[in-house]
Amino acid sequence: MDTPSLNPPLSAIPERIDDLYFDLVQAREESELHLRETERLLDGLPLLNEALSPGDIYVGILNMARRVFEFEEAFILIPAENDEAHLKAIASTSPLFRESHWPIRDRFRAVLNGKPLAIYETRQIEEWKSQPEEFCRTSIAALHVPLLAQGITAILVCTSRQRGFFTSRHYHLAPRFSILAVQALRNASLYGDVQTERDAVRQIARKEAFIADISSRFINLTTEETDPAIQ
Repeated sequence: MDTPSLNPPLSAIPERIDDLYFDLVQAREESELHLRETERLLDGLPLLNEALSPGDIYVGILNMARRVFEFEEAFILIPAENDEAHLKAIASTSPLFRESHWPIRDRFRAVLNGKPLAIYETRQIEEWKSQPEEFCRTSIAALHVPLLAQGITAILVCTSRQRGFFTSRHYHLAPRFSILAVQALRNASLYGDVQTERDAVRQIARKEAFIADISSRFINLTTEETDPAIQ
């Protein structure tokens, strides 16, 4: 019985070299793409760091997302007040979506559980079909990015007029973007808490000044002058 050769035939070596070269080229292209995506994420950080109010932070998130996902329009959804069944738009690049309300059904529920959602055509899902016709006509494809953390629940929705615009590349970018966006939302929440505390301190200061003013008015009044002053 002939023993099989452990060495490949010479004719197969060029083919294997071609396969290896193709793999190396593909790996290099993927590495360069990953580097460009990381640079876009990092380039967007100043937009968030320069934000001075919650509104500025939402705008910063949208501007940063545009660099990363290259969408046409986008908006951010958060839970509607006193309505667990709907989300509302808190910020938008287009007046069309501003202050819109969205029902939470199966697809959005999955996003709120942390799973990004890339839609080939928005007319295919219930949440979009429940909106005005103009929504689906101007936003044919959509990418839904969950922005979730303790105390934070939001969805970034990016749209395009091109059917199937959002691909697996955008889908896999979503978690990396989400980490930075959630931190920005935390900053917005902290800013709101600080502003609330400042307002409370100002109110206390105004009350103390009012009491001090009244005290200074009454301290030198005679008994006869007190009742008219109170009136």
